[in-house]
Amino acid sequence: ALTGPYFLASTLSLVPIAFLATPVAQFVQPKLIACVVRDQRESARRWIWRLTLALTGLAVIPGILLGLAAPLIVPLWLQGSAEQDIVSSYTGLLMPGTSFGALGLVPAMVLIARRDYGALAAISCVLTIAVLSTTAFLALKNDIRGICMAYSLYYVVATVALWLRAGQIDSSFPKPFAVGAHVAKRRCEQSPG
Repeated sequence: ALTGPYFLASTLSLVPIAFLATPVAQFVQPKLIACVVRDQRESARRWIWRLTLALTGLAVIPGILLGLAAPLIVPLWLQGSAEQDIVSSYTGLLMPGTSFGALGLVPAMVLIARRDYGALAAISCVLTIAVLSTTAFLALKNDIRGICMAYSLYYVVATVALWLRAGQIDSSFPKPFAVGAHVAKRRCEQSPG
């Protein structure tokens, strides 16, 4: 009985990745991977920025808005179910992490193109063991809210770890927090002297 609301909330929370982010990423993937493999840094950088902006606009922001609107949307979906308040609560906890997790598709593509399977496997194994251990511990305490937070945190940490690794091994990959510097440099280059 405790897992039913969690299942419904996790189903709704995966909408940003499954239905909004993945089709966009699959469209861009062949182009981005080809640029990375051919070492076409500027083209790869442009595709990385385009995909990041597209995923932010099409998955992250709508996912966060969907999470905020869960108290309005879930009752329409569950139509008077006694579980709708708890499903809304769980969705609100899961949605920020899963939405942010959509951005993990970008560095994952670069790591695949660079054949850095060891890093992908290590990140996956460490985080999977961590989240499953945490989930088992919280399940023993019947703490479903804690499980929701653990999975949300899993998506955030995985995304950050992938971005950091991709930035380490690929010079075309933008360094985290370098957006402002990149924009400032381009403006300086474009401004009349």
